[in-house]
Amino acid sequence: MKAQSAAMGLMDSQALNNELGIAPRTARTWRKLNRHGFSELTIKIGRRVFYRRAELMTWIETQKCKP
Repeated sequence: MKAQSAAMGLMDSQALNNELGIAPRTARTWRKLNRHGFSELTIKIGRRVFYRRAELMTWIETQKCKP
């Protein structure tokens, strides 16, 4: 499944946590409370949660602080 999801440009929660350097609990909280529009990035397949890498990178760009 990991190879298929990676080929589709999807990241699972563990990959997301590693990529952003955040704790799993932080990602869950952001998703459940829709902090920073984070839940809009979520794709659920059954009980598993995935994120599209391209959408995540766009989201990161929108989170930059503006001087």
